[in-house]
Amino acid sequence: MSLGVTIHENREKHHLSQIQLANQLHVSRQAISNWENDRFFPSMDNLLELSTIFDISIDDLLKEDPILKSEFEKQQVIKDANFFKSFNKKEELLFSIILILIGIKLAPLGLVIPIIYWLVRLRAIKRAKQYEKK
Repeated sequence: MSLGVTIHENREKHHLSQIQLANQLHVSRQAISNWENDRFFPSMDNLLELSTIFDISIDDLLKEDPILKSEFEKQQVIKDANFFKSFNKKEELLFSIILILIGIKLAPLGLVIPIIYWLVRLRAIKRAKQYEKK
C-alpha cells in the first residue's frame, strides 16, 4: 500500500473531504489529490500534521513506503544537526559555561550533563554528514 492510498483511506475513515483536509493543512485540494494519487509527496511538516489529524504515528503513515520513510529519517537527522550548527561560537561557549556551572552545582552527577550534551551534539552532526555524503 502506497502513502497515497494510506492518506486516502485515513481521510475517508475520518469522514473528511479533500477540501476539509486541505483547509486543515493550509494546502490546496489539488495537493491532497496529488498526494492520494502518488504524483507528489507531502512535505515533512505536512506528514507530521497528517499523523496528528489521523491520530496515527509517522511510522504507520509511512510503513508501506520505505523510500519515503528513509527520506523522512534523513531530513530529521539533518534538521537535528542544523539545530546544533545554528549556534555561533559565542552562544555555544555561553551555553557550555552554563551547563558546566549547573553541573558543578549538581555535582558529582551533574558534571555528566555537559558531557552528554557534547556527545549528543557530535553524534547528530556526524549522522547528518553521513546522510549528506549519500
